[in-house]
Amino acid sequence: MFLFLIHFTDIRKSFDQEPLGAKVLKDNPIQLLCRAPRGEPDPEVYWERDGVRVDTQDLHYLQTQDGSLIISTAWMSDTGNYTCIAENIAGKRKSETASVYVYGRYLAFHSAGSFTLIFLSNSSI
Repeated sequence: MFLFLIHFTDIRKSFDQEPLGAKVLKDNPIQLLCRAPRGEPDPEVYWERDGVRVDTQDLHYLQTQDGSLIISTAWMSDTGNYTCIAENIAGKRKSETASVYVYGRYLAFHSAGSFTLIFLSNSSI
């Protein structure tokens, strides 16, 4: 007598929640929502910025259990295109790209032929 065990693998095609782009002032937090497609086995969920995997071991980034990405304190270098990725042995799915733009406040002075630019991070005038 033979016993065959068949195990099906699957990953759904669409995300339950796609990330949305954001513009954020430097030094503020950003949250990019992502609810990855379900699959069997459960897919690994991770993020890429401009095609490079985001290192969530870095304390600057936090990936929540549902797959969302939190950037604790936005730096200018966090500007870029973010993609949420879900992957298991059945396949790989990529979310729509979310563009993040981090900006800063600045003061510009022009007098007597000179130009001065002062960057103000989270200050108010």
